[in-house]
Amino acid sequence: MKTNIPFIFLVAFFMSINFAYGLEWGINAHLPVNNWGDPAPHLDRVVDMHFEHIRLDLRWDIVEQTPLENLEQTGNWHIFDASIHAARVRGIKVLGILQAPPGWATTTGHEQGTLTQQGLEHWVKYVRAVVTRYGNELYALEIYNEPNLSMFYLGTVDQYVDEYLIPARQQIRALNSNIKITGPSLSNLMSATIKVEDFYKRLGQRQHAYQAATGQRFFDIITHHTYNDKSKGVVEEFTKGRKSCFLFFCKQTRKPLLKIFADAGFSSEPIWLTEFGWNTKDVTEQTQGQNLIEALTQLASVPRMQAAFVYHLIDESNSGDYGVLRPDYSPKPAYDRLRDRR
Repeated sequence: MKTNIPFIFLVAFFMSINFAYGLEWGINAHLPVNNWGDPAPHLDRVVDMHFEHIRLDLRWDIVEQTPLENLEQTGNWHIFDASIHAARVRGIKVLGILQAPPGWATTTGHEQGTLTQQGLEHWVKYVRAVVTRYGNELYALEIYNEPNLSMFYLGTVDQYVDEYLIPARQQIRALNSNIKITGPSLSNLMSATIKVEDFYKRLGQRQHAYQAATGQRFFDIITHHTYNDKSKGVVEEFTKGRKSCFLFFCKQTRKPLLKIFADAGFSSEPIWLTEFGWNTKDVTEQTQGQNLIEALTQLASVPRMQAAFVYHLIDESNSGDYGVLRPDYSPKPAYDRLRDRR
């Protein structure tokens, strides 16, 4: 078995450091399904649980349901206005997700499709409108969500870079130098349409060319999603990778995420884990709470890990019972564990 000694010592060195600032906590607070008029409910609960950030989807297909000439003025912004204001008055930092193209903007008529020429033009207008409208009320923007899954995007890595990443990055940086640019927010599923290592390999090649031409890197912060049966599994995805075992024999099926990032040229950016959690249809509510506390505690030792975002604030009918609040907003045991932890 070949061992990468320098990498192992590097991880051990960083994990031995007690980082002065600790891990920042965040939580996904998407707009309630089928209730888009309710702006990010119960953000007071977020404060009670000591979360510093929320991750909020700024869905393009809500803002611009049909093509608009003056998107900033005539778009359907009131939901996001209320949500962002509700977060900021409570001192919560907002990570906004730029995603979900309307069907009229894609080649398939659905949000997963690649963009048409009209879609490309309006994507730029949408990003510009978001940055202009909200400015420093946004702490960071994440460019798309899980583009390596066909349920969210049918394009290649190059199409993601050319359609979404570079145009959005250019608009954000031209209009506001304070907003952090984050991504690519990949799914960690082994069954992903584009494997994590393959996506990063090509993304790194594109960044190398982009940096040579512009002197700039793609992201200020690397974001990623990881789900695992156990809390330590979430951490080990970054530090040890993934193994498949039969009896006493184990084979590594994926390298540590830290190594995948570094090999692709993303070795200096802070890392945000923007989705992790447990579905209480699969585990007990008590286990969910225990796992969340253990993972948040252990993630603080992962090199470059700056923030971790629990999925999710409230149970959603279309994505499982990951919430720390039930659909009626009553708290699960995880809420009490998180509230009392700090």
